[in-house]
Amino acid sequence: MLTAIFRRCLNLGEASYSIVRHAVRTIGTMTPRYARYLSLLAAALLLLVAPPAGAQTLIDYDANDNGLIDIRSPANLNGIHWDLNGDGVVAPSDQSSYDTYFPNAVSGMGCPGTCRGYELVADVDFDSDGSGSFDAGDQFWNGGNGFYPIGFVSDSPYTGIFEGNGHTISNLFIDRDLSYNVGLFRAVSGGEIRNVGLVNANVSSTADRISTLAGYAEGGAQIVNVYATGQVSGRSGVGGLVGTLNASGASITASYADVSVTASSDYAGGLVGRLFAGSGSITASYAIGAVSAPSQNYVGGLAGSISGTATVTT
Repeated sequence: MLTAIFRRCLNLGEASYSIVRHAVRTIGTMTPRYARYLSLLAAALLLLVAPPAGAQTLIDYDANDNGLIDIRSPANLNGIHWDLNGDGVVAPSDQSSYDTYFPNAVSGMGCPGTCRGYELVADVDFDSDGSGSFDAGDQFWNGGNGFYPIGFVSDSPYTGIFEGNGHTISNLFIDRDLSYNVGLFRAVSGGEIRNVGLVNANVSSTADRISTLAGYAEGGAQIVNVYATGQVSGRSGVGGLVGTLNASGASITASYADVSVTASSDYAGGLVGRLFAGSGSITASYAIGAVSAPSQNYVGGLAGSISGTATVTT
């Protein structure tokens, strides 16, 4: 049996090194009798299938095998543009773009099965040159327009898991006059964003549905234990954490914003610019930033407006 396993691994090609590494991780959970034989087999296989000297080392982007792809940098964040459902599989035409931000990935990004989203494994700072502020020396300055919100098309939302693991994303800067939906994510739908902080974010646009985390949240999207600090400005539907929260169970729970919010028209709120329709909800969350709109129409410390069957509870 061991001979058969040995022969099979040798025929796996470049993926075999990653597979053996995953196998080694599980040996410690086996009984001593089987672990002894498999340890010897794994050691031999690692020698046989290890990349030759000078070859590129393949990277396992799911180091803890939890099905979430590791994010360590603004560049990794930018790669999510091509994988809005978080499964690590992109269209052939987009593969080279995705590989730019996740280079030398092992097969399947290293996930033990299908990937389910992304997770921060370190704090991420858009001030990549360490100058103390986001400026022309930083990677995603883009001529002063800053980072392009995740989701090239406004109606193509992120639908996977985004786990922050208590880490922060600092100095996010966006100054883009898109049609609508501007934030770190243009829109989220049906996914979950949790346990992350946006620190010193600066987001501005002349469009509607503007915020730090997401311009628009719908379709059962869950935002849990997330906070933001900084400033945000837009035309209408401007919020400290989410621009517009809408429809089918989208919710914000145990979250807060300390963000200066300005709307040039209406619907401005410290946490959410507009909460309406469907069964959207805000639970155990708060906002403490200043909120303003020249029209004074639909302006609130927590939400600019609440309508339909939307609810707010402590």
